[in-house]
Amino acid sequence: MVNLGAVTVAGFESQCLVTGVDGEDGVSHLRSERRVPNGTRIY
Repeated sequence: MVNLGAVTVAGFESQCLVTGVDGEDGVSHLRSERRVPNGTRIY
């Protein structure tokens, strides 16, 4: 899990959190199976 921190993009604050796992073929990014509200807890 990597928290890239807040940055300003086109005048808006953007906060990004990237989740992934390291495997034999490189890093696989994890994603949700369906849309979830921003701020939903990851278990």
